[in-house]
Amino acid sequence: MDSPWMFETSKHSIRTGRLSRFSTSRSSSSAAMRLERPASRTTASVSSAIKDSPSARGSGASAWRRVLVIAEVSLAVILLAGSGLMIRSLSKLLSVDSGFDAHGVLTARLSVTPGAIPRDSMPQLYTQIVDRLRALPGVVDASLAACAPLSGGCNGTKIEFKDQPPTDFSHQPSVGISWVTPTWFNTMRIPLKSGRQFTTADRLGAAKVLIVNETAAKTFWPDGHVLGRRVGVGQGGFSDGAEVVGIVGDIRQFADSAPKPDVFLPYMQSPAGRMIIFVRTSRDAAALGPEVRRAIHDVAPAFPMYDMQTMSGRSASATAQARFSAALLSLFAATALSLAVIGIYGVMSLMVSSRTREIGILIALGADQRRVRRSVVGEGLGLVAIGAAIGLVGALACTRVLQTLLFDLTPSDPVTYAGIIAVLGAAATAASWIPARRAARVDPVIALRAD
Repeated sequence: MDSPWMFETSKHSIRTGRLSRFSTSRSSSSAAMRLERPASRTTASVSSAIKDSPSARGSGASAWRRVLVIAEVSLAVILLAGSGLMIRSLSKLLSVDSGFDAHGVLTARLSVTPGAIPRDSMPQLYTQIVDRLRALPGVVDASLAACAPLSGGCNGTKIEFKDQPPTDFSHQPSVGISWVTPTWFNTMRIPLKSGRQFTTADRLGAAKVLIVNETAAKTFWPDGHVLGRRVGVGQGGFSDGAEVVGIVGDIRQFADSAPKPDVFLPYMQSPAGRMIIFVRTSRDAAALGPEVRRAIHDVAPAFPMYDMQTMSGRSASATAQARFSAALLSLFAATALSLAVIGIYGVMSLMVSSRTREIGILIALGADQRRVRRSVVGEGLGLVAIGAAIGLVGALACTRVLQTLLFDLTPSDPVTYAGIIAVLGAAATAASWIPARRAARVDPVIALRAD
């Protein structure tokens, strides 16, 4: 397969019948020599050189090499599309506001064995644990909750609106439910949007209260009249009804999904044995671990504490799968792109080497060096264009399997594909540039002497 630019100058010379002139310097001591031949002899010489060139004899092998490069580029496009989409998705996922401040928070699970302590005594245990943790040096705040954000939520239950006509249980909407101590929202820096937080007065025997998140408020009470409404939830002993006393900002229970309606119950009114300790500190949160262990042992030595992690670590774990998928696809894409670049460079280098006589003759006949460079680079970009077109079709089909892994992104995201084209164009230009420079610097005399 011969490129059109190789023959343009020679055809022009054959058509006009002009004499070909070229000069060279054999050594520093020899004089310049000027050779003149009739146009008919030049025509025969050029035609013979082109016909006898290695590129003319091995066009079949050259074509297969081009096909291989096109296949490599197509594969690179598919893998680049997958990795690009995953990277873009991960970037969007990490930039989303989770609704809380994870920095400087240490967490640990504490399990109270059922029956080990009377239910009425549990609120006092909670208070002792929180007070002991707050007394530690560098601790800003401490609190307890039944589950951590980004962990999938504590549980789900039905919600019933007591100021509305009763509905069948199967038609009642679902909500997420969690238990917290009074200062948990402050510890996690979750903003209070309206109403009040829980206080120490919200204890066993007092009027039952609960707090809802913004999503629940907008979903169940679109008119905005939320505070003071009475609702019942199917867990924690709140099925008879409780008053909504506050609205807090949304927090994400799943890293890759939008917040759902959540309700929060006060631990002091609904004691439970499952709890997570949250300690906000101005020091290194991870280094506070031994002191927290000693403090809990002093208050509740019979209850095991485990799963100690920083909240930042829990947040990172929630996006671990997305990070791994993005890293793996990026590795494959980088490998495929490297192979494509090497292939383009190899094919263009071999083409220049096999057409040394042709290029030398064309330069001797007056071909411009810049035009030679542009032609070689253009041929490399042409291979990439064909491979990219095939690869884009394959990518649009293959990346659909990533739909469930993408966050706030579609498999046909135009920004991702525009970036792929830019990367491939730059890679193809770089891979073709060195052979193009070598082609433009061919010495006509040395080229004519080449076998």
